[in-house]
Amino acid sequence: MPKIEFVCDAEKHRIVIDAGANGAPRYRAWNRPRPLTETPDLEIPAGTADFEGTDACEYPFWTFVSGTAKYRIEGGRGCASDSSWPQDATGKLGVSIGGKQPLNWWCR
Repeated sequence: MPKIEFVCDAEKHRIVIDAGANGAPRYRAWNRPRPLTETPDLEIPAGTADFEGTDACEYPFWTFVSGTAKYRIEGGRGCASDSSWPQDATGKLGVSIGGKQPLNWWCR
């Protein structure tokens, strides 16, 4: 069974990032209210993983591309102390289509 790296329970989607068959991060998304036991609405078999920030402020992020859509999932806020992040947010999902400004949802 693949190791789960991050779970995002966003307003309209449930996202699971795990290690795919080739070891690269895999993106699976279910539109709410569909349960995770069903086939995902979207699966991207390979993406990239990286880190931003330094030292104790470092946090992971993943990037996936499907057609003209780019998905970026941040796994935390590092040391951000601004009030733009809700206290209960565990990350952020951003979706950009055709290079336009991304739409964002908080992960909880």
